[in-house]
Order: sequence, then C-alpha cells, then structure tokens
Amino acid sequence: MPVPAEMRVAETEIDRSIAALPIWNTPQKTLLRMILEFYRDAIEVVFALAAVGYQADDSVSVENSLCQEQDLHGGVLQALKWTMEFSPLCGDSPSPGAEVVHELIGIGRRYELLVDVLKMANHDRVTIVMNDAGRTITVYEGGDLTGADAQLIAYQHSTLPLYAQTPLIADGDQLTAKWTAGDFRRLASQLAAMATDLENEKIVTTRGGEETPLFNRPVVLEIEDAHESAQQAALEDLTLTPEKVANPSKWPLTSWRDIPFVMVGERRLAVSNIVKSLAGPARDDYMLRVAARSDSNQYVKVSGLRESRMIERCKAALETHGWAVRPRFKLTNPPRELDLYATQAEGHLVVQLKSTLRPETPWEVLKRNEDLIKGIVHTAEAIRCFPAGTIGIVVTDGYHGDYNTWAQALACGVMVGTMQDVDDIARDPMSAHVFLKSRAGFDERAERSPVPDRQLELAGWTLRLIDAPAPSQLSRDHQCMREAGNR
Repeated sequence: MPVPAEMRVAETEIDRSIAALPIWNTPQKTLLRMILEFYRDAIEVVFALAAVGYQADDSVSVENSLCQEQDLHGGVLQALKWTMEFSPLCGDSPSPGAEVVHELIGIGRRYELLVDVLKMANHDRVTIVMNDAGRTITVYEGGDLTGADAQLIAYQHSTLPLYAQTPLIADGDQLTAKWTAGDFRRLASQLAAMATDLENEKIVTTRGGEETPLFNRPVVLEIEDAHESAQQAALEDLTLTPEKVANPSKWPLTSWRDIPFVMVGERRLAVSNIVKSLAGPARDDYMLRVAARSDSNQYVKVSGLRESRMIERCKAALETHGWAVRPRFKLTNPPRELDLYATQAEGHLVVQLKSTLRPETPWEVLKRNEDLIKGIVHTAEAIRCFPAGTIGIVVTDGYHGDYNTWAQALACGVMVGTMQDVDDIARDPMSAHVFLKSRAGFDERAERSPVPDRQLELAGWTLRLIDAPAPSQLSRDHQCMREAGNR
C-alpha cells in the first residue's frame, strides 16, 4: 500500500515545523561547531557506559550503549544537514543551550525513522494508517515471518555495530575515477594516527580501588587538505558541505561514517573517534559505500573483481577439504550460471555468491535482501537439476540477511552464509543448515517472543510501529478464508 495522501499532508506539516525551529537563527558556523562538540561529550558518556558494561560482563548494558551510539550518529548527521540548509551564514543571535542542541539531535533521529518508514511504505513493505483527530501515525510492519524475527533483530543489534565484511579489495582497485583503495586506506591510516595523538585525556575508573584506564577522551579536530591529489579527492568525498546538502544528493547521505568530516566555514572539522573508526576493522566497508555514492559508474566497473576473488577464495577452501570444484558452472534448459558447483564422493554442493555493500538503513537492508532472495531462488531452482540431496547455499561477503531473507531461505531450503563460514561449510555441509541459522541469530533454546511495539513523538505527531498485518489486510485474509471454505 503506497503512502496515503493524509500522510503526505502530515509529512509537509512536520517539515515546515522543523524548518521553523528557532534554533536556525544561530549562525551556521556556530551551530555546526556546537553539534560536533555536543556529540563529543555525548559519545564520551556512551563509551563510559559500554566500558562499565564490559567490566561487569553486562551484555545488556553493552548492547544498549551500541544502540545509543547508532541513534546518536543518525541524529547528529540529520542535524548537521539541516543546519547547512536552514541556518544563516552569519548573524548575531545568541548561541542555544546544550539542551536545545540535544533536542535537535533527538528530532533528527526521529525524523530519520520517519523517512525510512515513508520509503518502505512507498515500496509496499509497510502499511500506514492515519488518525488525524488523534494525530497518530500507525505503521503496520507485517508480522512475524520466521517465527524468530525478534531473535534475529536482537542478535543484529548486538553484532552489526561490531562486525566487518570481507570485501576482498586490493590497494590497486580503482574504486572511483579519482582514487584507489590504497589511496583511501593510506589517508584513513594517516588521519587515524593524527586523531590518536590529539586524544591526550584518559577516562579512568576507580572501581576496585585502583585507577584503570577505559578510553581516551575524543576531541574535535581540524583536518587540513591532503598533499596528494588522490587522497584529497577521497577527503572531499568524505566531507559534508552546504553544496552537497543543497541538491538531491543529500538523500543518500544516511550514515555519518560515510561522510564524517564537516566544512565549518573554511575549516574541515571532525570528531576524533569517528576519524579513527575509518581505519578500524570496518574501514573497507565504509570505503566501498563512499565509492558507490561518489562514483557509482566506476564502482560498478570494478565490482566484478570482488566477485572473482570470492570465487577463488571459496574454491580454494572447498578443494582443501577434498571437493572437486567447477567455478562458473553453466546449466541449460533453462540457461543459468552457478558460481560454484562442487562434488565429493556422493556429495553435491551448489554455492551462489553475493557481493554486497554494508547496509546501514532499513532501505539498504531491503535492497540487500532483494539481492540475496534472488540468489536463494536461483539456487533453489538450480539444485533441481542435480541429484537428490544436493545442498544449495548462498554465500555473501559478510551480510547474514535478516528475517525477510531467512523467511525465503527456510521456504526454499537454501541457507545463507558468509565468507567466514566457507571453511565450516566445506568441512561439514550436511550440518550447514544448523550452524548457519545459529550464526544469523536463530536460537532454538531461547523462548520466542514477538517484536515489541515502539512509539515516539515528532512535531506534534505520535508515530507507532507495530509488527503485525494491517487491520485491512487481516480483514482481506479472513474474507479469503471464508470464501475458500464456501467453495
């Protein structure tokens, strides 16, 4: 069901309400700097909560801190974009208090959720029901698809912020027309080293009677232009500017780590912990996201290199465990190509590979899911051409899929794994359906529960998210059941 007209009216009202906020009277440079400084202070609190959670072996506190960090990033990026769009370049209005900046970032986080809802509704993935009198927007998300949706969601909340994909990128890969993977990696390493050197204050705990260092306090720092033209081009692709916010290219700017540097007047500023993360374990994940956004044509040209390397890596792992492997195996009637077909004694294995960008938003998750579901269906159809008992698996470079993917996987009997799982698949493919489900978040021992309802306030509207079919859909389903019973 597309976005109802009443929702579009409410959306316009919400946009106008945000555009009329008094905070936009603050000069742009002042407000941008205040947002960065607020984030620096807020992330310090989040890190402290996480550190205490780790010390106490309190997984719930750690997971909550990771969710808080994710929410903070979303709200900060939206607040920065709005500031570049609405605040004047100069003026003499007094600076707002920290509590006003805090509320702005909260509005940004909630607005980001609304944008995701509208996009999903526009592609018939959720149903929006309006109550103008009660100023309530209810979003029906469709209901449980796997019987363990809440388990998968909880697992992803705890693992996704910390995981890295396996993109198999070489330094010489020309990811954009202006810079290679090596250019980006060298830039990220240099900036991370600089950020680390500038973090001079240590946060410590006296728990247990002794001072124990927890982390270095983040700082707001300035990033100068790079000396090399390729690194400068990568630096510019990582920098949020008023020009990027003033045209439709602002809509793909959905993850702060994709564009963590901010032009504040003539100075390029950033917060040190974000700078360091660009050289961390997920560096290549964000590098690919930046390349795909900045130069999609060139990115597509080199994406085949990743897929070929995935084939070679999987082939080597299978052969190590005694499989005879035929890559790019072709079938006829109908014609189709399989990335890998392997045999071992009486065993037959079909592996379809999917190279994906790291998903950061519900919309991106939907697109990754669609790609994986195509691979699952393709593999399920292909294994019918082989002897009974042939195992089919879709392998990605890091994304396990969510409940949408696994609903299809369970229906087709084709599991989803990652490159990290290939050795185990090659060693024991008959058990793959068990350990791959577990690694995606299924837990047969845990009690299953529904996804809880969520509610938030935005510009005088209440947004409710309910994981159930819409009432109209339930009525149609019941009508179909009655009609079937009468036949």
